[in-house]
Amino acid sequence: MPSTQRKSSVFGSIKTLLKKKPTAQGASVAILRGNSGADFEGPAKVRREDYTPGCMCYSNDKSASKVRYVLIKGNSCFVFSSKEDTSPKFAIPLCHLKVELEEPQRDQTAEVIFKSGLGDVEYLFTFDLKENPNAGNDFKKAASAGAAQGTVLKAKERLGHKVQLRGSVVYAEMISNAKAKDQPEKQDTLGEITDGLAMIGNNGL
Repeated sequence: MPSTQRKSSVFGSIKTLLKKKPTAQGASVAILRGNSGADFEGPAKVRREDYTPGCMCYSNDKSASKVRYVLIKGNSCFVFSSKEDTSPKFAIPLCHLKVELEEPQRDQTAEVIFKSGLGDVEYLFTFDLKENPNAGNDFKKAASAGAAQGTVLKAKERLGHKVQLRGSVVYAEMISNAKAKDQPEKQDTLGEITDGLAMIGNNGL
C-alpha cells in the first residue's frame, strides 16, 4: 500500500507540473523517474570536450573529475551534481547523437562517448565497474534507445504526425528543453592542437 501511495503521489506531482509553465526547479531524480522508472540512473564522471580515446588530450577541468548522478528518461539525459539535488545541473537531448562504448579499462572503468552526427565527440561518461559491472553497457543501451526514439519523434513532428507519450516522458522532455542551455561549453583542446600543427606545417617550421 505505501508503494502504491508513493506512485500516486509522483503521478499527481507530474500532472500538476505539466499544467504549469516549464521550470527545472523541483525536477528531482524521483520526479523525473516517474511511476514507470528511469531508463537508466547511476553515478558517473562526465566530461565535455574534444576528446580522442587514448590521446589524453584533456583540458584542465577539475569539475570533470567529480562524480555526478546521471539519469536517462525517454530521449533526454540529465546530469545532477548529486542524487539528492532538487533539479539537474544540465540536460543533454539525445536526438541525433551517436553512442559508443569503449572497451573496459584496466582500472575497471567503462567509457561511453556521445558523438554528434558529424562524428565530433560531445561528451565522455566514465563508470566505475567495481560498483556496477554492467553500468557502462546499460547506459549505452539506454542512451542509444533514447537517441533513436528522439530521432523518430522529430521526424514524426516534421511530418505533422501526432505523437503520444507518457506524462512523465513529456515532462522530462520539457525539463530537458529548459536545461539544455545550461550545458558546459565544449573544450576544443584537440582541435586547437590540430590547428597548431597545421600552422606549423604550412609555415615549414
